[in-house]
Amino acid sequence: MHWRCITTTIPIQSLPPVGYDFFGVNLDTHSWVARILPFIEQGPLYETVDFNIRVNGSAAQQAYRETELSVMSCPSEATALGESNSSPTWSHRRGSYAVNMGNTNYRQDHANGWDGVWTYSNGGAPFKVGTEKRFRDVTDGTSTTLLMAEVPINTNETGWRGMYGVTRYTSGAGFTAYLSPNSTGSVDGGRLCWGADDFRPRSIPCHAGGNWWSATFPSMSLHPGGVMTALVDGSVRFVGETIDLNIWREVATSQGGEPASL
Repeated sequence: MHWRCITTTIPIQSLPPVGYDFFGVNLDTHSWVARILPFIEQGPLYETVDFNIRVNGSAAQQAYRETELSVMSCPSEATALGESNSSPTWSHRRGSYAVNMGNTNYRQDHANGWDGVWTYSNGGAPFKVGTEKRFRDVTDGTSTTLLMAEVPINTNETGWRGMYGVTRYTSGAGFTAYLSPNSTGSVDGGRLCWGADDFRPRSIPCHAGGNWWSATFPSMSLHPGGVMTALVDGSVRFVGETIDLNIWREVATSQGGEPASL
């Protein structure tokens, strides 16, 4: 039900940007989640959003950050506030669904990342920081290109604890397909989180550092054996975690010219 609701609210001719960055150095800006609020019956909440300021660090955006949006959370996940629940400037709700940022990293290139092992070229993506994409830009086909997929919600409510599930921030609003679904591998180009135990239920290894541009965020869920995904045409698929990695990367591209499909 959640997937159908979200995938049928996208404006008819275009996909919103993942979000915007401040002069290339800060991604703590409002993400695509804020931009679809009027289409998920959250018009009054949309009116509280100020796109000219950062989503965090501002008490003026507290109501937006802390309002629970049930449609953005997988029923199998526990919703949680991140950071301090009483903080007027940093508290925020996490979400289960992130948009497709392609087959490499957040910068969508094949430059060296955190560990310098990039071996796969960017094939385009339906979402990009700072850029609105039209459906006609998805030349690989809307029925064979990923739109969004699940990411885990951190159940630790006492601290920042990394970017997973921070989908209202540009820096946590997307996932990449460089690694397979539910991957626990350490070769991830700089997955950002602080503390190895932050995601203990999923045993996700983390690097204590890096930067958002070089980061990869694999799709992950609590479902046994795989993750829920949606394609650009609005259809929903369950993808097994044993999917061939090359196929997974290919369905994440929007202009790669590959014949792969789910």
